[in-house]
Amino acid sequence: RTVQGRFFSKNAPFPNLSQPHHPTPPLPRRNIESLPIPYTYSVRRYAITDRSLLLPGEEQGEYRLPELVRQAALWAADGVDYIQLREKDLPPVMLADLARQILAGLGNLPTRLLINSRLDIAVAAHAHGVHLTSAAGRLTPAQVREVYAAAGLPPPVVSVSCHTLAEVEVARNEADLI
Repeated sequence: RTVQGRFFSKNAPFPNLSQPHHPTPPLPRRNIESLPIPYTYSVRRYAITDRSLLLPGEEQGEYRLPELVRQAALWAADGVDYIQLREKDLPPVMLADLARQILAGLGNLPTRLLINSRLDIAVAAHAHGVHLTSAAGRLTPAQVREVYAAAGLPPPVVSVSCHTLAEVEVARNEADLI
């Protein structure tokens, strides 16, 4: 076998990581209790849709919508906490309909559906929240919460994409998820 990548030359043999004298020393084990900051975070399972990875369906042709609804139900049954509906190329009517179908498939499970960057679709479908970009000039978590309140919907879950530490610092004070 060969590995192509950053740390190995193109035709270098794959390293045997099971040998006792591997060149990378093991990291020291630390107890969570010994950390200087208390560990207060929990791990969440977050799935992002991409229907291009699914087999084409006969009912909707290339859109693969029934398969995506089934996949979302499987994720929810498997305990995924959040599903981000990220189908940017769908027309608004189809996206809203897809969101409603996924919400119906979630039933009483605790999985929450977040709509990617489309507050209007999230409100129309009564989704659990919205996923936002951290780019300047875009929707803010506060604006999303205001619109949900004005629509008489429960407080939304707002997640934000972050690509720098500065974006994380801003988002951690505003968003529910980063």
